[in-house]
Amino acid sequence: MLIDLESTGKAALDNSYDICISGSGPAGLTLALKLAKKHYRILLLEAGGLTYTEASNKVYVGTNTGLDYFPSNVCRQRFFGGTSNHWGGWCHALNTEDFEVRDYVPYSGWPIKKRSLDPYYAETAAILDIKTSTAPDYLQLLGKDPNLEKIDFSYSLPITRFGTKYRKTVESSRNITCVLNANVVDIKLNENADAVSSMMLSNFTGENFETEADYYVLCHGGMENPRTLLNANRQVKHGIGNGNDLVGRFFMEHPHFNVATALLNYEHPAFARYASMKQADFKTAFYEPRAAFQKKNKILNFGLRFRPREGTGTPPHHSSFKERLKRFVCESDTLLPIADDLKGEKRVNCPHDLSLKTASEPSPNPDSQIKLAKAVDRFGNPRIDVDWRLTQLDKHTLRQSALEAGRILAQKDLGRVRLSDWLIDSSLTFPDTAHDEVGGNHHMGTTRMASSPEQGVVNENLQVFGIRNLYIGGSSVFPTSGHANPTFTIVQLSLRLADHLNSRMNRD
Repeated sequence: MLIDLESTGKAALDNSYDICISGSGPAGLTLALKLAKKHYRILLLEAGGLTYTEASNKVYVGTNTGLDYFPSNVCRQRFFGGTSNHWGGWCHALNTEDFEVRDYVPYSGWPIKKRSLDPYYAETAAILDIKTSTAPDYLQLLGKDPNLEKIDFSYSLPITRFGTKYRKTVESSRNITCVLNANVVDIKLNENADAVSSMMLSNFTGENFETEADYYVLCHGGMENPRTLLNANRQVKHGIGNGNDLVGRFFMEHPHFNVATALLNYEHPAFARYASMKQADFKTAFYEPRAAFQKKNKILNFGLRFRPREGTGTPPHHSSFKERLKRFVCESDTLLPIADDLKGEKRVNCPHDLSLKTASEPSPNPDSQIKLAKAVDRFGNPRIDVDWRLTQLDKHTLRQSALEAGRILAQKDLGRVRLSDWLIDSSLTFPDTAHDEVGGNHHMGTTRMASSPEQGVVNENLQVFGIRNLYIGGSSVFPTSGHANPTFTIVQLSLRLADHLNSRMNRD
């Protein structure tokens, strides 16, 4: 059933439910649909409507006080289907080592292993309509490298918009009552403050409501999950689940930066086959560091992307590799003032063949956080302030990704790599949104999973420590993130949570 709190949805809130799930994105809808098969009475709350509206989106407006980042209302979608309404469809499961404790990465390690999520791989792939696409690899000539390993991303094709794909299923469901324009404005606890007794809601016309269930799950996303908990501070000082000042901390985003450009040596015999390749075959190639290489160099995981420039594969007719390399080196902003330009001009014309972009695993940093701002939204709750921070470990990882690419190409005499000037700088500086992609709109870590409340906000079953019937869904529970896009893991975790809630309710 699909109803609107602006009009006909009021009576539905008087009913009793087994589970109340707030948020209809990949986490919330996956959870609701799987539990509905067990015939539980499910209340699914969506803060927006069926389509984008300015009124709903404005609730996401916030401020940035950390690294330059996207406006918080631009990188999220607040209507049925959540941010799946504009995701890019890239999918990849986390690696085994992404779950492990690494002694050189403070706060690393999950309380579960990869094998806890592996049983949900096939089901997740079906939900996301995964298609595996192995792009022709023009860099196969790199061979089997001991440090870097080629990987292939899977893709949601066509891109799965949860609101579009599952709308009819929700509308026809006898077990799911989805209420649109239902904004959670507060969470009420029982007298002992150890369980949620109800959620306080408001629609956009200013009417207030209260709804009850046996269990509650917040699936508001990596920015809004912590804001919801921090704003629920009427009964618990500093917010629900925040007894150890961890809600909102460890905000993570995958840094996406151009780390280098590369020039290929078309005189090398390995490039002879390029003459028969079509331009369409020159697609982005993805590499990641092997676990032993990460450990040896004390770096985070990363996804290194070799992006061919248009025209790659067409050897220059009049310039040798040595001549092109001289110009390539002299184009560096660092070397330009002292370079002898052959034409007496300030910058020579030497286009690169490849650009190297790294999407890196971010370091878990307690000083990187989602905080409450002074300004309030239309419901009277403080908005968010995004204080995104990266560390020297992040910059070290980005630099090593470029250096390793350079090593491979130089040793095999396949080409040369020129690092981006900001990456050579020893200071803790990064490009801003005017000069680079900066991030992937992946908001993670703000209600992290841990073995104890001293280390995180939720336990291995995603239950908020100290609140026996409140759970968190989505990537805000990630303790670390690997370099992979988070949606695949979000769905896996939701399926696992559905099994946990089913087993718990069967015991109750």
